Amino acid sequence: MPTPSPATTTAPDPLVARLVSGGQTGVDRAALDVAVRLGLPYGGWCPAGGWAEDRPVPPGIRADYPGLRETPSADPEERTRANVRDGDATLVLVPDGGASAGDVGSPGTQLTLHFAAATGRPVLVCRLDCRAGVSAGARAGAGVAARPGAHEPGAGVTGASPHVVARVRDWLRTVAAGRPAGVVLNVAGPRASEWPAGYALAHGLLLAVLGPRTGAGAERGADAGTGAGADASTGAGTGAEPGADAGIGAGADADGMMGP
Repeated sequence: MPTPSPATTTAPDPLVARLVSGGQTGVDRAALDVAVRLGLPYGGWCPAGGWAEDRPVPPGIRADYPGLRETPSADPEERTRANVRDGDATLVLVPDGGASAGDVGSPGTQLTLHFAAATGRPVLVCRLDCRAGVSAGARAGAGVAARPGAHEPGAGVTGASPHVVARVRDWLRTVAAGRPAGVVLNVAGPRASEWPAGYALAHGLLLAVLGPRTGAGAERGADAGTGAGADASTGAGTGAEPGADAGIGAGADADGMMGP
């Protein structure tokens, strides 16, 4: 398991007040490690005993991330439901190129979308491209470019597409409206056994989205890539059933984005 990076001395971007994650390998773990690195508060629920697929023995993942709380049962579904409930919004990161438009990489991730729909929480799904040789933002859904062999946690991420970074930040600004303290953001996606490249890709994107801004020029540079083509869809959770794709609810514009 990757060792969490030490916290930076520079404050993270204030759009997000706290990250919520279930502590599982893959996308969940990337969110926790980014929070630690940026000095951003984190929390969330994990199954009883701190269970994760790489930490099956109590205290499990809580030995490394004591800010997590254990659900009464060891059923991961209870953890998933609680984290959606406790977040103001949910960011779901999944692999690009699924077998179907509604394929989000794992049953647990599909369950996250179902709970978000049932509770009316804003949700954004980003499909990240893990194929070697795809330059950042070069194709629809290309969230992060990876070097050949980037299939292990922390390996091979060259950077997040400015286009996708800008899309996620625009969505967060919308969710943050009326929340001056910032958004409590739940981050979810497939575990490492379901998506080996997920940790590295999610880590790179989250650092780019949540890391400190270096000035107005950096923001302008990110926003310059906001043309059509990214496979990022949002919704307010208006009754979508399991199996519904990134767009939960109606009203997608030509760029595939929907309001929270």
